[in-house]
Amino acid sequence: MVNFIKPLYLGTEREFANLYANPIKNGQHKDSSKKDITIMKQRSYVLHKKLSKFVQRKEAQLLKSFLPQKFEYVLFIPMTSVQISLYKSILEAIEGRGESHGKSLITDYTVLRKIWTHPKVLEDAWKNATKQKGKKDKLKISCPNSDEDQPDDIYDSQTGVMSVTNDWWRKYLVKQDLETIVPSNKLRVMFSILHMCAKKGEKCLIFSAFVAVLNVVEYFFKKVSESNAEMVHLAHTSANHKTLNKWISGQDYYRLDGKTPKNIRHEMIKRFNCETNRRARVFLISSRAGGQCINLIGANRVIILDTSWNPSNDQPNIFRIFRLGQKKNCYVYRLIAMGTMEEKVYSRSVTKQAMSFRVVDEQQIDRHYNMAELAELYTLTIPQKIERTVPVLPKDTILADLLRQSDLVYNYHEHDSLLENKVEQELSEQEKSDAWDTYEKELHLNFEQKGNMDMEKLENNISITGLSSYSSNFPNFS
Repeated sequence: MVNFIKPLYLGTEREFANLYANPIKNGQHKDSSKKDITIMKQRSYVLHKKLSKFVQRKEAQLLKSFLPQKFEYVLFIPMTSVQISLYKSILEAIEGRGESHGKSLITDYTVLRKIWTHPKVLEDAWKNATKQKGKKDKLKISCPNSDEDQPDDIYDSQTGVMSVTNDWWRKYLVKQDLETIVPSNKLRVMFSILHMCAKKGEKCLIFSAFVAVLNVVEYFFKKVSESNAEMVHLAHTSANHKTLNKWISGQDYYRLDGKTPKNIRHEMIKRFNCETNRRARVFLISSRAGGQCINLIGANRVIILDTSWNPSNDQPNIFRIFRLGQKKNCYVYRLIAMGTMEEKVYSRSVTKQAMSFRVVDEQQIDRHYNMAELAELYTLTIPQKIERTVPVLPKDTILADLLRQSDLVYNYHEHDSLLENKVEQELSEQEKSDAWDTYEKELHLNFEQKGNMDMEKLENNISITGLSSYSSNFPNFS
Protein backbone atom coordinates (compact mmCIF):
# COMPACT_ATOMS: atom_id res chain seq x y z
CA MET A 1 0.00 0.00 0.00
CA VAL A 2 2.87 2.37 0.79
CA ASN A 3 4.44 1.49 -2.54
CA PHE A 4 1.19 2.53 -4.24
CA ILE A 5 1.24 5.95 -2.57
CA LYS A 6 4.98 6.53 -2.93
CA PRO A 7 6.69 4.07 -5.31
CA LEU A 8 9.97 2.72 -3.90
CA TYR A 9 9.65 4.91 -0.80
CA LEU A 10 10.67 1.84 1.23
CA GLY A 11 13.03 0.60 -1.48
CA THR A 12 12.78 -2.50 -3.63
CA GLU A 13 11.59 -5.76 -2.06
CA ARG A 14 15.19 -6.82 -1.60
CA GLU A 15 16.19 -3.50 -0.03
CA PHE A 16 13.15 -3.56 2.23
CA ALA A 17 14.08 -7.06 3.39
CA ASN A 18 17.69 -6.06 4.13
CA LEU A 19 16.88 -2.76 5.86
CA TYR A 20 13.72 -3.69 7.77
CA ALA A 21 12.21 -7.16 7.48
CA ASN A 22 15.25 -9.31 8.25
CA PRO A 23 16.63 -7.18 11.13
CA ILE A 24 13.17 -7.01 12.72
CA LYS A 25 12.59 -10.76 12.37
CA ASN A 26 16.04 -11.61 13.74
CA GLY A 27 15.26 -9.82 17.01
CA GLN A 28 11.89 -11.51 17.52
CA HIS A 29 13.09 -14.75 19.09
CA LYS A 30 13.55 -15.79 22.70
CA ASP A 31 17.17 -16.65 22.03
CA SER A 32 17.96 -13.55 19.96
CA SER A 33 21.24 -11.90 20.91
CA LYS A 34 21.30 -8.50 22.61
CA LYS A 35 22.71 -7.02 19.41
CA ASP A 36 19.87 -8.48 17.30
CA ILE A 37 17.28 -7.18 19.77
CA THR A 38 18.82 -3.70 19.74
CA ILE A 39 18.86 -3.60 15.93
CA MET A 40 15.28 -4.90 15.86
CA LYS A 41 14.11 -2.08 18.13
CA GLN A 42 16.02 0.49 16.07
CA ARG A 43 14.63 -0.65 12.73
CA SER A 44 11.10 -1.00 14.16
CA TYR A 45 11.33 2.60 15.34
CA VAL A 46 12.63 3.86 11.99
CA LEU A 47 9.97 1.99 10.02
CA HIS A 48 7.22 3.15 12.38
CA LYS A 49 8.40 6.75 11.99
CA LYS A 50 8.46 6.51 8.22
CA LEU A 51 4.98 4.95 8.12
CA SER A 52 3.43 7.37 10.61
CA LYS A 53 2.77 9.97 7.91
CA PHE A 54 1.01 7.47 5.69
CA VAL A 55 -0.85 5.16 8.04
CA GLN A 56 -3.67 6.23 10.31
CA ARG A 57 -5.01 3.51 12.59
CA LYS A 58 -8.09 3.48 14.79
CA GLU A 59 -8.24 0.35 16.91
CA ALA A 60 -10.90 -1.24 19.08
CA GLN A 61 -8.95 0.21 22.02
CA LEU A 62 -10.86 3.46 21.38
CA LEU A 63 -14.14 1.72 22.20
CA LYS A 64 -13.03 0.39 25.59
CA SER A 65 -14.50 3.34 27.48
CA PHE A 66 -17.90 2.60 25.90
CA LEU A 67 -17.87 -1.17 26.50
CA PRO A 68 -17.90 -3.53 29.50
CA GLN A 69 -14.69 -5.34 30.44
CA LYS A 70 -13.21 -8.09 28.30
CA PHE A 71 -11.24 -11.02 29.77
CA GLU A 72 -9.36 -13.19 27.32
CA TYR A 73 -7.91 -16.41 28.71
CA VAL A 74 -5.65 -19.03 27.16
CA LEU A 75 -6.35 -22.44 28.71
CA PHE A 76 -3.57 -25.03 28.50
CA ILE A 77 -5.26 -28.41 28.40
CA PRO A 78 -3.32 -31.70 28.69
CA MET A 79 -4.14 -34.48 26.26
CA THR A 80 -5.63 -37.74 27.50
CA SER A 81 -3.71 -41.02 27.47
CA VAL A 82 -5.53 -42.07 24.28
CA GLN A 83 -4.53 -38.84 22.52
CA ILE A 84 -0.92 -39.14 23.71
CA SER A 85 -0.65 -42.66 22.25
CA LEU A 86 -2.03 -41.49 18.92
CA TYR A 87 0.20 -38.41 18.88
CA LYS A 88 3.36 -40.40 19.62
CA SER A 89 2.48 -42.85 16.86
CA ILE A 90 2.25 -40.02 14.33
CA LEU A 91 5.56 -38.48 15.44
CA GLU A 92 7.26 -41.88 15.10
CA ALA A 93 5.79 -42.31 11.61
CA ILE A 94 6.99 -38.83 10.59
CA GLU A 95 10.46 -39.59 11.95
CA GLY A 96 10.47 -42.88 10.06
CA ARG A 97 9.81 -41.13 6.77
CA GLY A 98 13.28 -39.62 6.96
CA GLU A 99 12.06 -36.32 5.51
CA SER A 100 13.23 -32.95 6.71
CA HIS A 101 10.82 -31.26 9.06
CA GLY A 102 8.59 -28.85 7.25
CA LYS A 103 8.38 -30.65 3.90
CA SER A 104 4.87 -31.87 4.70
CA LEU A 105 4.18 -29.53 7.62
CA ILE A 106 0.60 -28.64 6.69
CA THR A 107 -0.46 -32.25 6.11
CA ASP A 108 1.18 -33.26 9.41
CA TYR A 109 -0.55 -30.40 11.20
CA THR A 110 -4.00 -31.36 9.87
CA VAL A 111 -3.71 -34.92 11.20
CA LEU A 112 -2.18 -33.87 14.53
CA ARG A 113 -4.89 -31.31 15.25
CA LYS A 114 -7.50 -34.03 14.68
CA ILE A 115 -5.85 -35.98 17.48
CA TRP A 116 -5.76 -33.15 20.01
CA THR A 117 -9.41 -32.33 19.24
CA HIS A 118 -11.00 -35.81 19.50
CA PRO A 119 -10.34 -39.24 17.88
CA LYS A 120 -13.82 -38.99 16.35
CA VAL A 121 -12.43 -36.33 13.99
CA LEU A 122 -9.91 -38.93 12.78
CA GLU A 123 -12.64 -41.45 12.08
CA ASP A 124 -14.76 -38.93 10.18
CA ALA A 125 -11.72 -37.86 8.11
CA TRP A 126 -10.97 -41.50 7.25
CA LYS A 127 -14.60 -42.07 6.16
CA ASN A 128 -14.39 -38.94 4.00
CA ALA A 129 -11.08 -40.07 2.47
CA THR A 130 -12.64 -43.45 1.65
CA LYS A 131 -15.48 -41.70 -0.20
CA GLN A 132 -12.96 -39.58 -2.12
CA LYS A 133 -10.97 -42.56 -3.41
CA GLY A 134 -11.07 -42.55 -7.16
CA LYS A 135 -12.30 -38.96 -7.16
CA LYS A 136 -8.93 -37.24 -6.79
CA ASP A 137 -9.20 -35.40 -10.11
CA LYS A 138 -12.69 -34.20 -9.29
CA LEU A 139 -11.42 -33.03 -5.89
CA LYS A 140 -8.68 -30.96 -7.51
CA ILE A 141 -10.97 -29.44 -10.15
CA SER A 142 -13.65 -28.32 -7.70
CA CYS A 143 -13.47 -24.60 -7.05
CA PRO A 144 -15.42 -23.20 -4.08
CA ASN A 145 -17.19 -19.88 -4.59
CA SER A 146 -15.62 -18.27 -1.52
CA ASP A 147 -13.26 -18.91 1.39
CA GLU A 148 -16.13 -19.89 3.67
CA ASP A 149 -17.07 -22.74 1.32
CA GLN A 150 -13.62 -24.34 1.54
CA PRO A 151 -13.50 -27.98 2.68
CA ASP A 152 -12.21 -28.91 6.12
CA ASP A 153 -8.68 -29.86 5.09
CA ILE A 154 -8.19 -27.16 2.47
CA TYR A 155 -4.46 -27.88 2.19
CA ASP A 156 -5.11 -31.57 1.67
CA SER A 157 -7.43 -30.69 -1.19
CA GLN A 158 -4.89 -28.37 -2.78
CA THR A 159 -2.08 -30.92 -2.66
CA GLY A 160 -4.29 -33.91 -3.39
CA VAL A 161 -2.91 -35.66 -0.29
CA MET A 162 -5.44 -36.51 2.40
CA SER A 163 -4.05 -36.44 5.92
CA VAL A 164 -5.90 -39.61 6.99
CA THR A 165 -5.88 -42.36 4.37
CA ASN A 166 -6.35 -45.47 6.52
CA ASP A 167 -7.56 -46.53 9.94
CA TRP A 168 -4.14 -47.02 11.57
CA TRP A 169 -5.46 -45.21 14.63
CA ARG A 170 -8.16 -47.80 15.37
CA LYS A 171 -5.75 -50.16 17.17
CA TYR A 172 -5.15 -47.47 19.82
CA LEU A 173 -8.86 -47.11 20.60
CA VAL A 174 -11.77 -49.07 21.92
CA LYS A 175 -15.19 -48.60 20.36
CA GLN A 176 -16.44 -46.53 23.29
CA ASP A 177 -13.70 -43.93 22.71
CA LEU A 178 -15.52 -42.80 19.58
CA GLU A 179 -18.86 -42.49 21.36
CA THR A 180 -17.93 -40.42 24.42
CA ILE A 181 -16.08 -37.19 25.14
CA VAL A 182 -13.77 -38.97 27.61
CA PRO A 183 -10.79 -39.19 25.18
CA SER A 184 -10.76 -35.39 24.75
CA ASN A 185 -10.13 -32.99 27.60
CA LYS A 186 -10.85 -30.14 25.20
CA LEU A 187 -14.42 -31.27 24.67
CA ARG A 188 -14.84 -31.99 28.36
CA VAL A 189 -13.76 -28.43 29.14
CA MET A 190 -16.08 -27.11 26.43
CA PHE A 191 -19.09 -28.96 27.81
CA SER A 192 -18.24 -27.85 31.36
CA ILE A 193 -18.11 -24.21 30.28
CA LEU A 194 -21.40 -24.53 28.41
CA HIS A 195 -23.10 -26.08 31.40
CA MET A 196 -21.90 -23.38 33.80
CA CYS A 197 -22.87 -20.66 31.29
CA ALA A 198 -26.37 -22.11 31.08
CA LYS A 199 -26.73 -22.08 34.85
CA LYS A 200 -25.77 -18.39 34.82
CA GLY A 201 -28.26 -17.69 32.04
CA GLU A 202 -25.47 -16.64 29.66
CA LYS A 203 -25.01 -17.53 26.00
CA CYS A 204 -21.81 -18.72 24.33
CA LEU A 205 -20.26 -18.82 20.85
CA ILE A 206 -18.08 -21.75 19.76
CA PHE A 207 -15.63 -21.09 16.90
CA SER A 208 -13.58 -23.54 14.87
CA ALA A 209 -11.78 -23.05 11.58
CA PHE A 210 -12.64 -26.63 10.63
CA VAL A 211 -16.11 -27.82 9.71
CA ALA A 212 -15.15 -31.38 10.75
CA VAL A 213 -14.62 -30.16 14.32
CA LEU A 214 -18.08 -28.52 14.35
CA ASN A 215 -19.51 -31.80 13.06
CA VAL A 216 -18.03 -33.70 16.00
CA VAL A 217 -19.27 -31.11 18.51
CA GLU A 218 -22.73 -31.37 17.02
CA TYR A 219 -22.48 -35.16 17.07
CA PHE A 220 -21.94 -35.12 20.84
CA PHE A 221 -24.70 -32.53 21.26
CA LYS A 222 -27.04 -35.11 19.79
CA LYS A 223 -25.60 -37.85 22.01
CA VAL A 224 -26.31 -35.75 25.10
CA SER A 225 -29.76 -34.84 23.82
CA GLU A 226 -30.58 -38.53 23.42
CA SER A 227 -30.10 -38.81 27.18
CA ASN A 228 -27.03 -41.00 27.06
CA ALA A 229 -26.60 -41.40 30.80
CA GLU A 230 -22.84 -41.82 30.71
CA MET A 231 -22.33 -38.77 28.49
CA VAL A 232 -24.52 -36.61 30.71
CA HIS A 233 -22.59 -37.69 33.77
CA LEU A 234 -19.20 -37.00 32.19
CA ALA A 235 -20.13 -33.69 30.59
CA HIS A 236 -22.19 -32.27 33.43
CA THR A 237 -21.23 -33.84 36.71
CA SER A 238 -23.51 -31.50 38.66
CA ALA A 239 -26.37 -31.35 36.16
CA ASN A 240 -29.78 -31.73 37.75
CA HIS A 241 -31.85 -29.91 35.18
CA LYS A 242 -32.87 -31.94 32.16
CA THR A 243 -33.37 -28.81 30.08
CA LEU A 244 -29.64 -28.07 30.26
CA ASN A 245 -28.91 -31.47 28.72
CA LYS A 246 -31.04 -30.95 25.63
CA TRP A 247 -29.30 -29.92 22.43
CA ILE A 248 -31.86 -29.57 19.65
CA SER A 249 -30.73 -27.73 16.52
CA GLY A 250 -32.63 -24.51 15.91
CA GLN A 251 -33.83 -24.37 19.51
CA ASP A 252 -31.01 -24.99 21.98
CA TYR A 253 -28.23 -24.13 19.54
CA TYR A 254 -27.67 -22.73 16.05
CA ARG A 255 -24.97 -23.49 13.52
CA LEU A 256 -23.44 -21.25 10.86
CA ASP A 257 -20.90 -22.45 8.29
CA GLY A 258 -20.26 -22.05 4.57
CA LYS A 259 -23.24 -24.25 3.66
CA THR A 260 -25.75 -22.26 5.74
CA PRO A 261 -28.11 -20.57 3.25
CA LYS A 262 -27.59 -16.81 3.13
CA ASN A 263 -31.30 -16.12 3.36
CA ILE A 264 -31.69 -17.70 6.82
CA ARG A 265 -28.54 -16.40 8.51
CA HIS A 266 -30.02 -13.07 9.57
CA GLU A 267 -33.08 -14.74 11.10
CA MET A 268 -30.90 -17.17 13.09
CA ILE A 269 -28.79 -14.31 14.46
CA LYS A 270 -31.90 -12.30 15.32
CA ARG A 271 -33.41 -15.20 17.26
CA PHE A 272 -30.18 -15.94 19.09
CA ASN A 273 -29.75 -12.30 20.17
CA CYS A 274 -33.34 -12.01 21.39
CA GLU A 275 -33.25 -11.50 25.19
CA THR A 276 -36.54 -13.35 25.67
CA ASN A 277 -35.17 -16.42 23.89
CA ARG A 278 -33.49 -18.04 26.89
CA ARG A 279 -33.47 -21.53 25.43
CA ALA A 280 -31.01 -20.75 22.62
CA ARG A 281 -27.70 -20.68 24.45
CA VAL A 282 -24.98 -21.75 21.97
CA PHE A 283 -23.97 -20.77 18.43
CA LEU A 284 -21.59 -23.08 16.54
CA ILE A 285 -19.70 -21.00 13.99
CA SER A 286 -17.12 -21.67 11.28
CA SER A 287 -14.43 -19.00 11.54
CA ARG A 288 -14.43 -18.39 7.80
CA ALA A 289 -18.18 -18.07 7.48
CA GLY A 290 -19.06 -16.20 10.67
CA GLY A 291 -15.90 -14.54 11.94
CA GLN A 292 -16.77 -11.15 10.47
CA CYS A 293 -19.63 -8.75 9.82
CA ILE A 294 -22.15 -10.27 12.24
CA ASN A 295 -23.40 -8.99 15.58
CA LEU A 296 -23.88 -11.60 18.31
CA ILE A 297 -24.08 -9.46 21.45
CA GLY A 298 -26.75 -11.81 22.78
CA ALA A 299 -23.76 -13.88 23.95
CA ASN A 300 -20.98 -12.71 26.23
CA ARG A 301 -18.68 -15.75 26.15
CA VAL A 302 -16.58 -17.23 23.34
CA ILE A 303 -14.81 -20.58 23.08
CA ILE A 304 -12.11 -20.82 20.38
CA LEU A 305 -11.48 -24.52 19.83
CA ASP A 306 -8.39 -24.25 17.64
CA THR A 307 -5.60 -21.78 16.97
CA SER A 308 -4.84 -20.33 13.56
CA TRP A 309 -1.36 -19.79 12.12
CA ASN A 310 -2.56 -16.27 11.35
CA PRO A 311 -3.63 -14.20 14.40
CA SER A 312 -5.88 -12.08 12.21
CA ASN A 313 -8.11 -15.15 11.75
CA ASP A 314 -8.75 -15.51 15.50
CA GLN A 315 -9.22 -11.89 16.50
CA PRO A 316 -12.45 -11.19 14.56
CA ASN A 317 -14.14 -14.07 16.42
CA ILE A 318 -13.77 -12.21 19.71
CA PHE A 319 -15.37 -9.06 18.36
CA ARG A 320 -18.65 -10.78 17.51
CA ILE A 321 -19.56 -10.19 21.17
CA PHE A 322 -17.21 -7.39 22.25
CA ARG A 323 -18.83 -4.58 20.29
CA LEU A 324 -21.15 -1.62 20.74
CA GLY A 325 -24.43 -2.74 22.28
CA GLN A 326 -22.85 -5.32 24.59
CA LYS A 327 -24.01 -4.82 28.20
CA LYS A 328 -22.23 -7.70 29.97
CA ASN A 329 -18.60 -8.42 30.71
CA CYS A 330 -17.12 -10.60 27.97
CA TYR A 331 -15.07 -13.76 28.49
CA VAL A 332 -12.98 -15.49 25.83
CA TYR A 333 -11.48 -18.96 26.25
CA ARG A 334 -8.80 -20.15 23.84
CA LEU A 335 -8.38 -23.92 24.28
CA ILE A 336 -4.78 -25.00 23.62
CA ALA A 337 -3.59 -28.63 23.60
CA MET A 338 -0.65 -28.39 26.00
CA GLY A 339 2.79 -29.54 24.82
CA THR A 340 1.66 -30.10 21.22
CA MET A 341 2.25 -28.40 17.88
CA GLU A 342 -0.82 -26.28 18.62
CA GLU A 343 0.91 -24.62 21.56
CA LYS A 344 3.89 -23.75 19.33
CA VAL A 345 1.55 -22.40 16.65
CA TYR A 346 -0.11 -20.19 19.24
CA SER A 347 3.30 -18.91 20.31
CA ARG A 348 4.13 -18.06 16.69
CA SER A 349 0.77 -16.33 16.33
CA VAL A 350 1.56 -14.09 19.30
CA THR A 351 4.93 -13.24 17.75
CA LYS A 352 3.32 -12.24 14.44
CA GLN A 353 0.87 -10.02 16.30
CA ALA A 354 3.73 -8.51 18.30
CA MET A 355 5.63 -7.70 15.10
CA SER A 356 2.59 -5.82 13.76
CA PHE A 357 2.33 -3.81 16.98
CA ARG A 358 6.07 -3.03 16.95
CA VAL A 359 6.08 -1.62 13.44
CA VAL A 360 2.70 0.09 13.21
CA ASP A 361 2.08 1.05 16.84
CA GLU A 362 5.71 1.37 18.05
CA GLN A 363 5.12 -0.99 20.97
CA GLN A 364 7.71 -3.31 22.51
CA ILE A 365 6.36 -6.81 23.12
CA ASP A 366 7.98 -9.84 24.77
CA ARG A 367 9.46 -12.50 22.43
CA HIS A 368 7.78 -15.90 22.57
CA TYR A 369 9.64 -18.50 20.48
CA ASN A 370 13.20 -19.52 19.67
CA MET A 371 15.18 -20.05 16.48
CA ALA A 372 14.74 -23.84 16.49
CA GLU A 373 10.99 -23.46 16.01
CA LEU A 374 10.57 -25.87 13.10
CA ALA A 375 12.17 -28.84 14.86
CA GLU A 376 10.34 -27.86 18.02
CA LEU A 377 6.99 -28.14 16.26
CA TYR A 378 7.52 -31.90 16.03
CA THR A 379 7.94 -32.51 19.74
CA LEU A 380 5.53 -33.54 22.46
CA THR A 381 5.84 -32.41 26.06
CA ILE A 382 3.68 -34.31 28.53
CA PRO A 383 2.87 -32.27 31.65
CA GLN A 384 3.31 -34.03 34.96
CA LYS A 385 0.38 -33.71 37.36
CA ILE A 386 2.67 -34.03 40.34
CA GLU A 387 4.48 -30.84 39.27
CA ARG A 388 1.30 -28.82 38.91
CA THR A 389 0.46 -26.13 41.42
CA VAL A 390 -2.97 -24.54 41.35
CA PRO A 391 -2.48 -21.10 39.76
CA VAL A 392 -3.89 -17.89 41.19
CA LEU A 393 -7.60 -18.13 40.53
CA PRO A 394 -9.10 -15.44 38.29
CA LYS A 395 -12.21 -13.39 39.05
CA ASP A 396 -14.10 -15.37 36.43
CA THR A 397 -15.92 -18.00 38.49
CA ILE A 398 -16.26 -20.39 35.56
CA LEU A 399 -12.53 -20.53 34.90
CA ALA A 400 -11.82 -20.68 38.63
CA ASP A 401 -13.99 -23.80 38.89
CA LEU A 402 -12.22 -25.38 35.92
CA LEU A 403 -8.77 -24.73 37.39
CA ARG A 404 -9.71 -26.63 40.50
CA GLN A 405 -10.15 -29.69 38.25
CA SER A 406 -6.45 -30.38 37.62
CA ASP A 407 -7.17 -33.15 35.11
CA LEU A 408 -8.87 -30.70 32.73
CA VAL A 409 -7.00 -27.37 32.76
CA TYR A 410 -3.33 -27.45 33.75
CA ASN A 411 -2.71 -23.73 33.65
CA TYR A 412 -3.85 -20.48 32.05
CA HIS A 413 -2.77 -16.95 31.28
CA GLU A 414 -4.43 -13.80 30.03
CA HIS A 415 -3.81 -13.36 26.32
CA ASP A 416 -3.88 -9.56 26.44
CA SER A 417 -0.99 -9.58 28.91
CA LEU A 418 1.28 -10.98 26.18
CA LEU A 419 0.58 -7.94 24.04
CA GLU A 420 1.00 -5.22 26.64
CA ASN A 421 3.47 -2.52 25.72
CA LYS A 422 6.74 -2.98 27.63
CA VAL A 423 7.57 0.62 28.54
CA GLU A 424 10.94 -0.39 29.94
CA GLN A 425 11.93 -1.72 26.51
CA GLU A 426 11.16 1.49 24.63
CA LEU A 427 14.06 3.41 23.12
CA SER A 428 15.33 6.55 24.82
CA GLU A 429 15.67 9.78 22.80
CA GLN A 430 19.41 9.16 22.43
CA GLU A 431 18.78 5.60 21.27
CA LYS A 432 16.24 6.87 18.74
CA SER A 433 18.80 9.33 17.42
CA ASP A 434 21.38 6.55 17.22
CA ALA A 435 18.83 4.39 15.38
CA TRP A 436 18.47 7.03 12.67
CA ASP A 437 22.24 7.51 12.40
CA THR A 438 22.83 3.77 12.01
CA TYR A 439 20.00 3.47 9.50
CA GLU A 440 21.22 6.42 7.39
CA LYS A 441 24.80 5.11 7.34
CA GLU A 442 23.65 1.70 6.10
CA LEU A 443 21.36 3.28 3.55
CA HIS A 444 24.14 5.51 2.24
CA LEU A 445 26.46 2.52 2.08
CA ASN A 446 23.92 0.48 0.10
CA PHE A 447 23.38 3.21 -2.45
CA GLU A 448 27.07 4.03 -2.74
CA GLN A 449 27.56 0.43 -3.79
CA LYS A 450 24.85 0.81 -6.41
CA GLY A 451 26.50 4.03 -7.56
CA ASN A 452 23.45 5.36 -9.38
CA MET A 453 21.33 7.06 -6.74
CA ASP A 454 20.84 10.82 -6.56
CA MET A 455 22.11 11.71 -3.05
CA GLU A 456 19.90 14.78 -2.83
CA LYS A 457 16.82 12.63 -3.32
CA LEU A 458 18.17 10.17 -0.82
CA GLU A 459 18.55 12.83 1.88
CA ASN A 460 14.96 13.99 1.30
CA ASN A 461 13.71 10.45 1.67
CA ILE A 462 15.61 9.45 4.80
CA SER A 463 15.69 12.56 6.97
CA ILE A 464 12.82 13.13 9.39
CA THR A 465 12.52 16.79 8.37
CA GLY A 466 12.45 15.92 4.70
CA LEU A 467 9.91 13.17 5.33
CA SER A 468 7.61 15.53 7.24
CA SER A 469 7.68 18.22 4.57
CA TYR A 470 7.19 15.68 1.82
CA SER A 471 4.36 13.82 3.58
CA SER A 472 2.42 17.01 4.31
CA ASN A 473 1.49 17.10 0.63
CA PHE A 474 -0.47 13.88 1.03
CA PRO A 475 -3.68 13.13 2.96
CA ASN A 476 -3.76 10.50 5.69
CA PHE A 477 -4.71 7.00 4.60
CA SER A 478 -6.28 4.37 6.85
